[in-house]
Amino acid sequence: MKLIDEKGRLFGKLNIIDLLVILLILAVLGRFVMKVDFKQANDGKGVEVETQTVEYDFVVLNVRDVTVAAVQEGDAVKDSKTNVSMGTVTKVESVPHVDEFITPEGEVMLVESKIYYDMTVTLETPAIANENTILVNKKELRVGAQITLQAANFSISGNVWRIEVK
Repeated sequence: MKLIDEKGRLFGKLNIIDLLVILLILAVLGRFVMKVDFKQANDGKGVEVETQTVEYDFVVLNVRDVTVAAVQEGDAVKDSKTNVSMGTVTKVESVPHVDEFITPEGEVMLVESKIYYDMTVTLETPAIANENTILVNKKELRVGAQITLQAANFSISGNVWRIEVK
């Protein structure tokens, strides 16, 4: 007896396409059953996780004084792409932006800008933190990540500079 006969049937009884359809249906049903069993095992609550307070610094380079003045302690900020809360501003620091210029003699000269500033905005938020990742409202927070934060009167783009789990 051949494995597949001339009509494409497995062992002369079952068509291969029919077998694939049956396996697909069983896989979908199995996934549904596993999902239901997992929820019932946790009383429908899913896995409980503990939130911790996270403080992080957000650095914004080369902004005007108007932007610096707009960011205030106590402002609640959101991620501009996902519109999820990213915390509350706890501290705002700014220093004049420093530009590098090369003189005709080939020396590097540092010059403080009179109109542009570099800002460090410290934020605090509840987050889920473990050894692999920090999640703020389902958004990953990592040092070096570039994000845009917004509030009612400002929108700033910068990088996460420091993260501390308290």
